[in-house]
Amino acid sequence: HHYEPTQPNEKQTEGKLEIKTLFRQLAKAFHPDKEPLEHLKEEKTSLMKKITAAYENQDLHGLLRLEKEHLGPREYTEDKIEVRIFI
Repeated sequence: HHYEPTQPNEKQTEGKLEIKTLFRQLAKAFHPDKEPLEHLKEEKTSLMKKITAAYENQDLHGLLRLEKEHLGPREYTEDKIEVRIFI
C-alpha cells in the first residue's frame, strides 16, 4: 500500500488558525515577561505552561477553557459557535 497524505479540509485549516489566534491572544495577555510584579509573574509562568501545552496538543477546548477561566466569557456569533463545536 502506498500512503498519500491528505490535504487538510477547510474546517481543519480553519480550526488550526483559530487555535493559533487564540494561543497568541492568551500568550500576549499572560506572558510572564510582561508582568512587573514577582508574585504574579510566578502565576503567569504556570498559566503560560498550560496555555503552551494546550496549543502544542492542538486542544482548542482547553484553550477556550483557560480563556474563560482567566479572561471571562466571550461573545459568540452563530457562525463561530458552529466552527467551535465541529472541530
